[in-house]
Amino acid sequence: MGKRKLKSVAFIAALICCASLGVRADEKTVQVVSQEQVEETLRQYVLKMGLWKPGQVEVRALGFKPVTLRPGKLALRILKPVKGIGPGVQTFLLSAEVASKEESQIWVRTEIRVYENVVVAARPFAHREVIAPEDVRLDWREISSFSPRPFTKIEDVVGKQVSRPTNVNEVLTPASAELPQVVRHGSAVVLVYESAHVRVETAGEAVQAGKVGDMIRVKNPASGKMLQGVVLDGRTVKVSQ
Repeated sequence: MGKRKLKSVAFIAALICCASLGVRADEKTVQVVSQEQVEETLRQYVLKMGLWKPGQVEVRALGFKPVTLRPGKLALRILKPVKGIGPGVQTFLLSAEVASKEESQIWVRTEIRVYENVVVAARPFAHREVIAPEDVRLDWREISSFSPRPFTKIEDVVGKQVSRPTNVNEVLTPASAELPQVVRHGSAVVLVYESAHVRVETAGEAVQAGKVGDMIRVKNPASGKMLQGVVLDGRTVKVSQ
């Protein structure tokens, strides 16, 4: 009985050993393209094609499932380069190559997040309040969802006015901080007409309010004629015939 038991134990041990060897052999016959490998490939591509620094960008493959390939030297590259890469969700096509031979193509839905120091309100603002240097500060924020792009320099917002009530710590963009209106509806202005050889100035009236650079309607009270002109400053509008 003792010898039979020993033979049974030895047989079972041999089976376990063979099974173990079989698992190890199977493991060596494949390699897995992981989410981390794909994300790093995409991140390097985004940095190469974009305008950001490494510390500004996060890349995440959404719903990615690992891909199994034969063993060998693995290389991932982007097919059909994407133009105009920006924050948000985009889809990339990757080629997975083993020993310089393409083994698979992988579509990857990718979320790109970009971070930057942007201008935020240091205090609440009422509608059309003018911004002073001490009213704003820089803060590190994700800018992926902002359109238009936020201001990144304090000097770019100083002297502008907020277009709506603004909360403390709110990010400022060209849509929320704009040049102040320097010409009001009904205000007296100087109408200027210039050509290559002549400059004519006459009194006029603003029919519309406007900021520097705006095209507004104005009236020449002497002739009653309605004209259009560009606001040069708080009292001057350049008109064309």
